[in-house]
Amino acid sequence: MHKFFANWYGLARPEPPSETLNSRWAGIEAYCQGIQKDSAFELVRLFFGLPLHDESSEDTFRQSFKDADTAFFMKDNNLEVQVLAGSAIISILEQVPSHATDATALAVLCADCRSLRAPMIFNDVILYARDYIAKETDRVRQSDVLSTVEITAPIQTQELKALGSALKDGSLQTTPDLLVKLLEKSMTAMVELSRATEKSVSALRSNLENQQEETNILWWLFGEQSRDREKYVGDIDLPGLCLLVGKELADLTILQPGSRPAPAFMDRMLRTGRANLPASTTIAEAVNSSSREWRRAWMNSGDPTTFGDISPVHFATSKSLETEEASAWIPMFESRTGLKAAHAIGPLDLAIQTYQESLLLRLAKQ
Repeated sequence: MHKFFANWYGLARPEPPSETLNSRWAGIEAYCQGIQKDSAFELVRLFFGLPLHDESSEDTFRQSFKDADTAFFMKDNNLEVQVLAGSAIISILEQVPSHATDATALAVLCADCRSLRAPMIFNDVILYARDYIAKETDRVRQSDVLSTVEITAPIQTQELKALGSALKDGSLQTTPDLLVKLLEKSMTAMVELSRATEKSVSALRSNLENQQEETNILWWLFGEQSRDREKYVGDIDLPGLCLLVGKELADLTILQPGSRPAPAFMDRMLRTGRANLPASTTIAEAVNSSSREWRRAWMNSGDPTTFGDISPVHFATSKSLETEEASAWIPMFESRTGLKAAHAIGPLDLAIQTYQESLLLRLAKQ
């Protein structure tokens, strides 16, 4: 059981007995074991109070607790379920890193939308997601050490000489164990060599991907050119540039779940050719000031509406293409995401949001 679970669960049911805590945590462990990305996304929706893609997913989640405690309510306890969903998310984030854990952490941060939503019942879920991303982005970029081959039972020179002598004088038939022993040692050496080679190739691939990513990002930064629009970024309207740099940096990011210095990279591009950045912009301004052609090309690269509630910037951009009027898409956006399109957000925050959403949508496809 997580050391803070009693604190979290107490928000829904003050001073719960230890038996209840144990059964609830058992339900969390049962549900989260081997969880897939789609189920993790539904947990994020439950926690944030967003509409579920599969209505049966909530019943499945509730059933995990019913199986552990027959007294668990299957309805009329939404606050308890929300707390349990948040606790389950944290449980997932503490599993061995994988595509599912990466996607869960990114989904939490994207749904939070740089804290534009009303404060959640407990903020630890956001904090754990941020901490996971920070640690995991560092871990995947650590240079791997190439393996050295260590043969546990090398064939000795005297053993080879003994085999040679047995072959010459014809005594091998009377000493078959000698040949069997040498064959066993040879097979063991081949297996150990194969494993060391595989590990070294994996380390080389990881190191090369890291270097390729760094090189591509450096060219992008120093070139100060938009890859998509083939234009000096200082000449692009700032609100739309927030989306552009977030999307382009995500394109250049190879290692999931992102790059720790990504905010610094995007901040530099946003400031290119500008003395100062405005304190804020809005999602509506950013979407409407972006080239319609660019928006269409961006949205053609995937299906953002599938995760529209979790990736609000992508959803806004997609809906903006369904109408010629600049504000016609806003009611649909606000109804689906629960966010205000005119809510003030810092330019860098909007770029980070776009960056993380782009990484999330890529992970969702894997």
